[in-house]
Amino acid sequence: MSNQSLKSEVKSVGRHSLIYLVGPALSKIVGFILIPVYTRFIAPDEFGVMSIVDVAMTLTMMLLSMGIGDSMARFYYAETCPLERRRLVSTVLLGPSLISLPLILLIVWLAGAACPWLGVGPQYEPYLRIAMLAAWCSMLTEVGMAYLRMQYFAKTFVAVVTAQIVATVSLNLMFVVVWQQGIWGILYSTLIVQAILAVALTVGILWVNHARPAIHHLRHLLAFGLPLVPSVVTLQLSNYLNPLMIRWCVIGDPISVLAQVGLFSAGQKIGVVVNRFVTVPFNAFWRPRRMELAMQDGPEVRKILARICTYSTLVSAQVALLISVSVEDGLRLCVDERYWSAYQVVPLIAMAYVVLGLEHHFSTGMYRSRRTIWATWIGLISLLTMVVANIVLLPRTGMVGAAFSSLLAISLRVGMIYAVSQKAYSIPFEIKRLVILGIAAVALYSMSQWVYIDATEMSLAARTGCGLLLLPTLWVCGFFHASERATVWEALAKHVAFLGPYRQSPADCDR
Repeated sequence: MSNQSLKSEVKSVGRHSLIYLVGPALSKIVGFILIPVYTRFIAPDEFGVMSIVDVAMTLTMMLLSMGIGDSMARFYYAETCPLERRRLVSTVLLGPSLISLPLILLIVWLAGAACPWLGVGPQYEPYLRIAMLAAWCSMLTEVGMAYLRMQYFAKTFVAVVTAQIVATVSLNLMFVVVWQQGIWGILYSTLIVQAILAVALTVGILWVNHARPAIHHLRHLLAFGLPLVPSVVTLQLSNYLNPLMIRWCVIGDPISVLAQVGLFSAGQKIGVVVNRFVTVPFNAFWRPRRMELAMQDGPEVRKILARICTYSTLVSAQVALLISVSVEDGLRLCVDERYWSAYQVVPLIAMAYVVLGLEHHFSTGMYRSRRTIWATWIGLISLLTMVVANIVLLPRTGMVGAAFSSLLAISLRVGMIYAVSQKAYSIPFEIKRLVILGIAAVALYSMSQWVYIDATEMSLAARTGCGLLLLPTLWVCGFFHASERATVWEALAKHVAFLGPYRQSPADCDR
């Protein structure tokens, strides 16, 4: 593999990922600052209700999209005619919105009957109806954002995300703090912001492309995308069905069980930082780019795809480790004591998101060969595994069992996707290095749990120090290739004078 081509690709991925990181970073920073505010104005049982309805809202959005947004990149890069590309984009934007409109109206009408199944009281029926409307708007927004990512409009993407965050937070503070609307205020904010974004993005993109949609594009998009819907839905269920499972499988009075749902959801929001800060910004650029590369094919391309997988997993594992070792002390310093026990589920959830990040790499062969029907069966098997594991573990271990069930199901899912994709389009993924990375991260987390210091701030600092030992540990264990070591020395030698005599060109190293 050409070291120069790999360097160029890594720099491009890193540069664009940092740009796409601005939005999630701003969102999480603001969200972190507002945690004491929300925990003061929203009780754990209401937080649990909001989490359950969020699951229903997310699943509805996945169903309404019909997988068309996910298939846009696959057919866009395969099409060479500029006019047909514009017609494809118009089809993607108008197809889901027009087809799903009657469906969303039916779902809103039936929302009241779903309340008992979701385990929420009849007083939340209007809440659920409004959430379904917000899901339709969110689906249109997500299709528009996918177009911006596919066109590599990074700055426009970040500007839209930043405006979305500012508007959402401003409205949340107004509704929750000033007008004391609780979780209803958060829902109103979501609906208003998503509706405005959906209209603005749809109209703007249609205006730029000024091309009529085409039936033949819609047929191809649906044939490719519909088999992905069960896979995407089951993935979301694997991530978010746990609040419902806790609600129905944990024994206790409804208020205490809903409080445990709220604690699990709070821990999940911390663990998902791995996804928001690493996987999402990385895939915002890399997801369309890897498909563009895969369509070109060639041994050089396949090696680049494999190496990028290793590097991105290394970054996500480092972030997950830092979150896991510091979360217990961090919660004690920052939030109301009612939420302290949420730390128990964070390490398992963070690890699950690291494993889930591999799916975007491993599924390349399945997407390239258009064997998306396999995604349906894989999703169903992994979902069934999670449900069975929850039924067995939840009565005995509570919310920790739910977190472990997610990790188990996601690991099985990613493993099956790897097996199917490799048969369709073999990529030399560095599995041995990934295993070494996982073992080192788990060992350092275990070591951090032996640190006991009465002062919470000192304990936080000590445990964070354990998390920062991942890269030195991997260096000693021989995780890095000789060319990678030489590249590191080259970078350091440019800034540290006494390292000059030790400089070595990566070209001289064994790859």
